[in-house]
Amino acid sequence: MISGCNSLKMTYLSEIGRSITESPIKKDEFYTKDDFSALPLPLQKYFRNCGYIGKEKIENIKIDYCHSFIKMAPEKRWLKIDYYQVNFTRNPTRLAYISNKILGIFPFEGRDKYQDGKGNMTIRLLKTFTVADAKGKEMDESALVTLLGDVPFMPGLVTDPRMEWKSIDDYAVEAKISDKGNVVTGIFYFNDNHEYIRFTTEDRYYSQKDGGYQKVKWSVELSDFKEINGIKFPENVKVIWHFDDEDFAYFKAQIKDVQYNINEPSTNPHR
Repeated sequence: MISGCNSLKMTYLSEIGRSITESPIKKDEFYTKDDFSALPLPLQKYFRNCGYIGKEKIENIKIDYCHSFIKMAPEKRWLKIDYYQVNFTRNPTRLAYISNKILGIFPFEGRDKYQDGKGNMTIRLLKTFTVADAKGKEMDESALVTLLGDVPFMPGLVTDPRMEWKSIDDYAVEAKISDKGNVVTGIFYFNDNHEYIRFTTEDRYYSQKDGGYQKVKWSVELSDFKEINGIKFPENVKVIWHFDDEDFAYFKAQIKDVQYNINEPSTNPHR
């Protein structure tokens, strides 16, 4: 274990602050149907029916979760965590922070990010000892494809030149995102209500016990939609690895609140 000098929470807040500075909010600009007219039809229906038309254009999105759990291995128990996330559109960025106490005593925290084309997952115990610090090309691509799964909640990125879209059928579209030398793809699925219900990709790496990486099919499942600040959003989220012999759901949570265009870093609701 390697000693660390700053809490990951402070690192997370600092990274949010930098992205806010780099992506100032543009006031009084609103989405119209024309903004999405060149997209595949399932995406057009999604943005129209989920309430984005007429809303202020989004530079960033902050998601507050509750009842959040992770599982470190298929045979392990679910571990309750606090989970926070902020995404930015202009310079594609996803920042997430987790914290809790092991056995109710020993604090641990983690920060997962994609920023400036680089992915990184850092985990610290007792806010001092770094027990994981994953980085490199595999992490860059894995972090970008995780961000790709959030793209329907980031309309400005949906229409960005870095994105390429291809229709599959009336309920599915394929997407490719290219950013700073990283290129990943995935498929988005929609239901009869034009709600975004599933994302799958073959471009995410699973960290193996020997320290190596292997691409494993990965998916996000979304359900139970409700209106938050005028936009329909899923309440329940589940994230799954699909191995050849079993599926491993390792993250589940409920979305409590969603805020757009925040202007200060915070892990508190409504800020």
